[in-house]
Amino acid sequence: MKTNDSLLLVGANGFIGSAIAKYLLSKQIAYYSWDRHTHDLCNLRQTKSYMKQFKGATLRVIYLSSVTRTKMDSSDSMQANISMIDNFIKASKELKIASIIFLSSIDVYDNTEQKFLTEDSELNPNSFYAISKICSENMLQSAFRNSHLTIFRSPGVYGSGDKYDSIIGKFSKLIANRNSVRLFHNGNQLRDYLFVNDLAEIVGHFVKNPTSGIFNLSTGQSLRLSSIIKLISKFLGVEAKVHNIECSHSRDDLRIVNKKLLSYMPRVSLTSMTVGIKNYINENFGK
Repeated sequence: MKTNDSLLLVGANGFIGSAIAKYLLSKQIAYYSWDRHTHDLCNLRQTKSYMKQFKGATLRVIYLSSVTRTKMDSSDSMQANISMIDNFIKASKELKIASIIFLSSIDVYDNTEQKFLTEDSELNPNSFYAISKICSENMLQSAFRNSHLTIFRSPGVYGSGDKYDSIIGKFSKLIANRNSVRLFHNGNQLRDYLFVNDLAEIVGHFVKNPTSGIFNLSTGQSLRLSSIIKLISKFLGVEAKVHNIECSHSRDDLRIVNKKLLSYMPRVSLTSMTVGIKNYINENFGK
């Protein structure tokens, strides 16, 4: 990033935003933090009011702001996410945007028939949240054709500060409290969750090295949910109580290919879920 560029972190107060903010500070990278309490992205007037301070500057943006699926997955939340992107685009029309990093989701893919998900895999967003993400991707691609636009399609993210909202966090809290974990398909579904510190490092790399394109984020090593629960149980030292529920729909596995990301970051060392879960238990349960 050039010394005269300004960096704006939209969504700095959230779980992922806080981790990225911490990483940027550790690398002495200055940034502006969008304060949603004083400037509402759903309000065009407030959005324009905030963005006008960057007129005449070269701006780089990390855009994380979203009503997440764990908070709400409805037509209202979908409209809110799309509205925020629309307002951001309108407020940026007269600005010089050099690069944008947008956090999307692997939920935009159709993973029912595809064995491995690559950036070229078929899209089939089947939730309001996923629809908002693919709409946002398309809107940003159309509006910022002359800027470096990096789209990260991320799986579930976990780590310190997630307030047990991640799947890893929810399972850990249930097991630690000796409550039953409910599973479909005997927990045979394959999943790949990303440690938040890795996501922060990836974003930091692309801030310094702006690149246009879509990138899947993942460890590249999926585990079955039953195996994830066994790891949590092991590191907590608490036997997991598992309740298997019969389910008529087919099992959906997530095997996410991250080769494109690794080609741009050959030196990155992604945290395996085994190590990440151990760190999560240590940080949150003092084990």
